[in-house]
Amino acid sequence: AAVVLCELDGVSRRDAAGRLGVPEGTISSRLAKGRKLLADRLRKRGVAALGLAALAPAVVPPRLVAAASALASGEPASATVAALAHGVVRAMVLHKFRAVSLALGLVAVVALAAGPSAGQPDIPRPAPALLRVAAQPPAPKAKATPVGIVVARVGEHWRLDPDGKKLDEFRPPEGVRFGGEAAVSPDGVWVAIVGLKDEPPQALQPGVELQPFPLKLVVRRLDGGGEPKVFDLPGFTLEPHWMPDGKALSIAQATNPGRTAYRHATLTPATGEVVPHGDGDGLRILDVMTDGLGFLCEQRDAEKKTAKLVLSRAGDGGIRPLTDLKTPPGFINARLSPDGKRVLFADGDQARKDAHKWGRSHRPYLLDIATGKREALADFPENGQVYGVAWSPDGKRVAYTWTQLHADVLAKERITGEDARRETESFLTVADPDGRNPRTVASDKSQFFGNLVFGQLDWR
Repeated sequence: AAVVLCELDGVSRRDAAGRLGVPEGTISSRLAKGRKLLADRLRKRGVAALGLAALAPAVVPPRLVAAASALASGEPASATVAALAHGVVRAMVLHKFRAVSLALGLVAVVALAAGPSAGQPDIPRPAPALLRVAAQPPAPKAKATPVGIVVARVGEHWRLDPDGKKLDEFRPPEGVRFGGEAAVSPDGVWVAIVGLKDEPPQALQPGVELQPFPLKLVVRRLDGGGEPKVFDLPGFTLEPHWMPDGKALSIAQATNPGRTAYRHATLTPATGEVVPHGDGDGLRILDVMTDGLGFLCEQRDAEKKTAKLVLSRAGDGGIRPLTDLKTPPGFINARLSPDGKRVLFADGDQARKDAHKWGRSHRPYLLDIATGKREALADFPENGQVYGVAWSPDGKRVAYTWTQLHADVLAKERITGEDARRETESFLTVADPDGRNPRTVASDKSQFFGNLVFGQLDWR
């Protein structure tokens, strides 16, 4: 508990002592003992005292190997380990490391950073095929009830009006933890929220296969009426997208830890029926077309290690490339405009050298589907990393969440724990579609560089 509080959550030794009801000196001794236990356990598992070379050396970058070993031996941690442990892992796994020992936490960081390895299982998937849904005329759209912006936070979701006034908050039902994105139905009646079974996380150890997480999808009325429906959908990530008629959800599930392969299905909440509609050839669904007959997708070529933003049409409509992507697997966020003519998306920016070095260079872009022209949104802060993006219901505004970056931290090759304990602010911004006239409507702070305060969002 002392290691998790001080090393992972950034709590001071004095505050940790108060929470655990022990003297501050005891916290110091327990932290020292924790480091020693980590080093001893790594050695017992055949890991060199100053290296993690035994942990999939063919796929783990040497810089990460050395960095994780340094933390075990008491040396300063690298910015990669610090950022992943406190940012990406929290967001993707939907869990805080509150019940994980430092040894197991580091192994999880290395495994997720490295991507899939030979010992990691895939969820069974159908043979590759173009994504398909029944080619039929879409149902008439119901009159939508204005909802506002629903944004994910750690453990809960907030509903705000476009000016940032808090209207409501959603907390998980018993036995579930919230942490993933929320999708509001087109009629503004339902919200589907990604969560995780409320139980201790996997005991991750060297040589132990990483299993799919017990992910759940909670579907509830926005007005709070009735009982929420909870669906078990295990995987490494889970992303829901409502079909235009508001009666079914398109579900994308990562089938491996590296988020390079996905399976897709249509879930009808009223009946609980789940119908697979193909996994595609390296495709990941990001949004549903306005006619309900195709999808906006990320497409990855595992051999070439390239990625594209594409449209995949139903009924043998084929795949239409839109633009190349620079983001790591599974990290792009994209939304079609209400008229289906433009795409708002987040992508890596290689020109931001230090930020791109750490995988934190993402900024918002706007793409015109007819011409293929893409432009970075104007007035996006150079010291920011975008996370979630959304369109207003009328398509006249956009919203995005972003987290403050610290240039002096990103420029370092190695940082200490004290360096990483930097107060960091996250923001929810509303702007014109081209990014002009940005306005911050909500903000909050974290006590650790890399922690995610505001995540994915939806605007109905």
